[in-house]
Amino acid sequence: MCVRKFIPIVSDAAVAALCTFMLAFTFVRYHFGNTYGLIAALPAALAAGTLVFLYKGRKRKRALDTAAMSAGAEKLAAHLALLGPEESAALFARGLDGAKTDGSVAETDKGLYFCSFTPEPADRNALLTAIRHRTEKKKHFVCCTATQECARLAEEAGIELICAEEIYGLLKEKDALPGKYLLEKPKSGMFSKIKGGFSRRLCMPAFWSGAAMLFFSYFSFYPVYYIVSGSLLLMLCAAAAIFGKRAK
Repeated sequence: MCVRKFIPIVSDAAVAALCTFMLAFTFVRYHFGNTYGLIAALPAALAAGTLVFLYKGRKRKRALDTAAMSAGAEKLAAHLALLGPEESAALFARGLDGAKTDGSVAETDKGLYFCSFTPEPADRNALLTAIRHRTEKKKHFVCCTATQECARLAEEAGIELICAEEIYGLLKEKDALPGKYLLEKPKSGMFSKIKGGFSRRLCMPAFWSGAAMLFFSYFSFYPVYYIVSGSLLLMLCAAAAIFGKRAK
């Protein structure tokens, strides 16, 4: 987790610590004086800030893990849909113990896995092959996503659905995820991100802010701050006007 992701957690913890300090100090000081107020308020503020930090950190980690799982499952689903039936079944089988594949079907000692990976959610027709197949083993239908009608039919037929997030979890547990996904977007660098948000819409806000800063420098006892800040904002305005992309 990078430092930037800690900023909201630290700010919440700081607010909790400050509020606790003010309440504890005010109450104890009123009854026992400043010294006892500080002695009581500082540990209380530290404890409150620590508890909030731990709680928020744990909650945010769960949210980030869930988001990472969803993003990974989405990329894996697109990758499986672009592979051929045999290749996609072979990739899925890497997440099973002792699995062997025959076309688009993976088999283990405990069950059969009928694979059908498509960009669109699987419908009831996709289940027919699994339903018609006669076997004593447990049948599973493996897909990217499935419609509600498909899920209901699978439940009625005693077939277990396995969708993208569960597939991602199986492959991740076996350390068998693809090294590179098909159609994966390359990561953009910092310069590309800055350039992407650099548009001519910045011109007017930067101009009026810079002009106001320079105007206030005429009346301030410490004009250097206003002069530097105003000059930078006006230069940003000029750069946005010349190099910024037009807003759509």
